[in-house]
Amino acid sequence: MKKLFIIILILCYSVSFAQDNSEFKEILGLVIEQFEKESIIVYSKFENSEILEELERNKSVHDSKILDSLGTDFGIVSPKVLDDTVTINMDKMRVIYSEQKELVTKTSNKKLNRFLKRKFEKNRKIRPLAFISFPILSADKKEAIVYGYYVCGNLCGEGGTFYLEKENNEWRLRRYLSRWIS
Repeated sequence: MKKLFIIILILCYSVSFAQDNSEFKEILGLVIEQFEKESIIVYSKFENSEILEELERNKSVHDSKILDSLGTDFGIVSPKVLDDTVTINMDKMRVIYSEQKELVTKTSNKKLNRFLKRKFEKNRKIRPLAFISFPILSADKKEAIVYGYYVCGNLCGEGGTFYLEKENNEWRLRRYLSRWIS
């Protein structure tokens, strides 16, 4: 009975992961393609620190608005402030905070290797080099954000945000917004 339960659990996990994986594979493929057009190699590990900071910042803004609405009595803590399943706004996109934070913090770097056309180890001394985050999906799963940047020397590089949208069951790059250039 225990073996049957474990098999069912593994099957459920693999089916749910396969559905999510195809979405992320398509999104990551589009972003990687943008860098490879410019002969930029994508590093084989996710760089999620900036996107995690953005998630946390937006959750803090959400929580502070709730606290402000309570007035000056800080002895009362609203359950909404403690709720991590809230939907927050991130770059004008509604995101379920807890779901996206869990994905970004638990994403293993091995997942990214599958999406790269060229092996990083063979080409790691070639510049420029790009770093991308794991995608953040909107609550309705029709929009996505990926942070990315590349470096091509000591004072050479650019970073920004890729905005993607799903149209007719296919992901496409809507726009890229540069956040910094060196």
